[in-house]
Amino acid sequence: MSRWSSVMPGRGRRSGSGTGRRGTARPAGGANGTGNGTANGTGNRGVGGPPVEDVDGVLLVRSVEDDSFPLDVVAEVAGAVGREEDVVTVIVGSAAGGGGPDADHWARLGALLDSLRARGTERVRLVMSGAGDDRPDRPSVARRIADAWELEVTAPDGAVLITPGGALFVHGDSRPGCAWWRFAPGAEPRKAGRRAPAPVWEEALDGVPARTAGGCVVDRVPAGVMIRPAGAPGPAPDDLCFSVPVDFERLTVLVGAPQAEDVAADEVAAVLKGLPEEERARTRLAPGGRRDLLRLGQSVADLLGAEVEVLTGLPLLDDHAPPGTPPRPTLVGLDGRPSWRPFVSSVVCGPVDSEGRAPVPRPVELHPPDWILGGGERGTVRLTDRWQATVTRAGLALWTPDGPRPGPLGPAVDPEVCAIELGMPGQPLDDSLLPALSRLVRGLGTDVRSRTTLLVRGRLLAGDGALRRLAAEHGIPGIRYVTAGRPARPAPGAGRPG
Repeated sequence: MSRWSSVMPGRGRRSGSGTGRRGTARPAGGANGTGNGTANGTGNRGVGGPPVEDVDGVLLVRSVEDDSFPLDVVAEVAGAVGREEDVVTVIVGSAAGGGGPDADHWARLGALLDSLRARGTERVRLVMSGAGDDRPDRPSVARRIADAWELEVTAPDGAVLITPGGALFVHGDSRPGCAWWRFAPGAEPRKAGRRAPAPVWEEALDGVPARTAGGCVVDRVPAGVMIRPAGAPGPAPDDLCFSVPVDFERLTVLVGAPQAEDVAADEVAAVLKGLPEEERARTRLAPGGRRDLLRLGQSVADLLGAEVEVLTGLPLLDDHAPPGTPPRPTLVGLDGRPSWRPFVSSVVCGPVDSEGRAPVPRPVELHPPDWILGGGERGTVRLTDRWQATVTRAGLALWTPDGPRPGPLGPAVDPEVCAIELGMPGQPLDDSLLPALSRLVRGLGTDVRSRTTLLVRGRLLAGDGALRRLAAEHGIPGIRYVTAGRPARPAPGAGRPG
């Protein structure tokens, strides 16, 4: 253990740092508080000494009392970092009692490094908050390990957050630009970006401004960036924007923040213009607050002269989702918590053509209620011999094949309401509607039903009593009757609304 003296116990007087899922930071120790552990088969084997835990190739060094890292969370990290076969990831938890490191603590971590070096390991990722904080008068823990063990060590200079899906994000409030750093023996460290493993778009963010000409602030979040008005509070690790998992192939731009959604289309377009064209084409817009981004997305497409994909909600994972489960856009309610998941997850907005004609947004991801089988078209399911249901961005629409077909957009998306449209304006609605509607709402689940409003566009031929009884039976809290005509959405050949 003679080499460990070069690392020096107690280096780095940083405040508590952490990791987290769904935006909630968990204590992760740090350069001033790392975990206890034994090397795999070597080093301290005292009675009761905590083992080094191997979770699908990720090594976890912590004290017996440290419950900061549930195994399913570490397994997600393993699934993410498994993309880099030649790097061993070591997560360092809290020391015994949550205090600073002692000689035994450093000895256990040193024994693990000895073991890795003896097996021929050349590259290590040290998930230890602040371990890469390298300063002229205080060499970082990562630099000292790199020199002493002759390893390439990648370590963060700030707090590490474990994001849903397992990606590791460096976050810090004390200074901008926190990142992972690569330390090679005897060489100057190299900056490696905020995310590990690095997504394909990591370097593309270098061209994105920190503030737009109109005054909006562009914050770095795990999934990409968030654009917010300058007067709005910056994002914190316990905000939902930190719960959006990293898509390693596609950048996500969150527009607005809760209670701060006033972001103009030209501000969003300016941020996208800072990206290389290839990355810009793959970028998706998602609401950072409760605002429906459809109209903004159409305007951004016009400003860029290119298609733009708009997510209906914030892409989130279910708690305890199996590894590899893709996130689903989820709407956020007035209380700031996830509400319901729309059945049209995203649409592509195209720019107006040379004659000023605006294309109808094109649905990309559809998720009809999965209990319903049948239906001959994508996004459409047959409920009875007469009635079908089509998914819309705002919910669902019931229609008959011999009547007008509803479009894919529907009314404006409301995070508090799943709207089920019944018929088209003026269309006669007979009693055959009720069995179809009953079958549909039975399969929506209690939570969605509790947010459902029946939007009656047609004429109920037998009166409204039966519909009220059906709503009461299924726990549907609202019925809205649209008896007056409303302006139609622009046809494909029409321009944008003014």
